[in-house]
Amino acid sequence: MTHSIRQRWRAFSPWQRTLASALGAMLVGWSAVLLSPALRRGASHGPSLEVAAPAEPAAPSAVQVTPSAAQATPTPPRSAASAPVPATPGVDARASALAALRTGLASDNAGTRIEALRAARDQHLTEALPELLQRDLAQDPDSAPTLIQVSAQLAQEAQPLQRTAALTQLDTWLKQEVARAGDAARGNVSVLVATLAKWQGREAAPALVEVLQDQRVPLHVQTVAVDGIERLRAGSARAELATFRARIAQSPPRGGFELELHQEALQAAERALAKLPPE
Repeated sequence: MTHSIRQRWRAFSPWQRTLASALGAMLVGWSAVLLSPALRRGASHGPSLEVAAPAEPAAPSAVQVTPSAAQATPTPPRSAASAPVPATPGVDARASALAALRTGLASDNAGTRIEALRAARDQHLTEALPELLQRDLAQDPDSAPTLIQVSAQLAQEAQPLQRTAALTQLDTWLKQEVARAGDAARGNVSVLVATLAKWQGREAAPALVEVLQDQRVPLHVQTVAVDGIERLRAGSARAELATFRARIAQSPPRGGFELELHQEALQAAERALAKLPPE
């Protein structure tokens, strides 16, 4: 057999011998690859042509790196010049309220003036009291009753000096309006006496006693003064109150509405004398 192979090899031309040698070398190479251990282990499953999956990027660490104190840039603190300056509570608001009152009282509309006075009362604007006490009731008959009441109410909340000044001005207004004729003046007298009768303090009693002594004051208004003296428990007014009672008892009217007013005044005087403490 060997002899036969040699004869056949000799019969090949040179180029055939070269081709045969190349094919032999290729067969030897493929045999070495196919017979490797890795391929023998997977031979039972057939050849596998797997493409390697690209490697996944590494997951970021759960721990975040915090810049060091030297690297961190702190927020610069607000300078003292840029910080807001706290305002004194209530100062600006009360100054604005006082300015609004002045504007309202300067209005030509009586309703606006009255509302301005009421707003000052509701805001307890005692700072306005000196200006209110300087006003002339006769110059503004429409708002005069409100002016009287607001001034008295603010005076009850004011400092002692302002309170005394307000009481003095109320007494002055009362004397002026008693001396002045007209329906507006008579209306102001009624409001002034009722205001003094509700005063919180016995210092209002002398003004009420003067009302009992002035016969220009209507009897029904004097009865309000008597009730005020009783409420104030002004024992110092007992003598003047007894004089008032004796005077109206000597001249009773004949009848009608005046008789009713007379009886009310007499009963009020007797009730007050019974309740007032001794001097």
